Parts: sequence; C-alpha cells; structure tokens
Amino acid sequence: MSADLLARAFASTAGVLANVSDDQMELPTPCVSWTVRDLVNHIVGGTRHFAITAETGTAPSRSDTDHTAGDFKTEFREGAAPRGQGVQRRRSDGQADAAPLR
Repeated sequence: MSADLLARAFASTAGVLANVSDDQMELPTPCVSWTVRDLVNHIVGGTRHFAITAETGTAPSRSDTDHTAGDFKTEFREGAAPRGQGVQRRRSDGQADAAPLR
C-alpha cells in the first residue's frame, strides 16, 4: 500500500468519524454484533497500534482502552499522522524510501 493511498484512507475515515456522536455509540452497525462504540474503538485502537509500530518498529501490547470515553476524533487524527518512518513509497527513480504519513 502506498503512503498516498493510506493517507487518503485515513482522511476518508476521519470524515466518517467526524459525524459520529456520543448518542450513537450503542447503535448497531453493518458489522454483525458490533456497536458503533465497538467499531470506533477498533478503528481508533488499530490506527494507534499501526502508528506506534511504524514509529518504533515494535508492536505495542494489546489494549482494551475505550477510546470513545475521550476525544476519539483527535486521537484518530493523531494516530493517522505518525511522525516516524516505516511506510515505503516509490520515488520517481524507482527506488523505495520511507514516507511520513502526514
């Protein structure tokens, strides 16, 4: 996956999360047996997990944090914009180099 494609996916997901409100957390989703809270926690937690792994090279321990208890929209944006390296992109000369996801 290219850094550009990943950045577009993060932007699209941030747009969806921007429209999620606290009163929707217990509603069902198209994902069988998952509430909006479950899905938001999965998305935000997964993005944070990815960011930490990309920045440090080591996957963090599993977390049962309820990201919806705080500002999950900001937390997602921060996780989707790691400052580290680890995502490869192709330069115009065909060589790969690390690309920040900002």
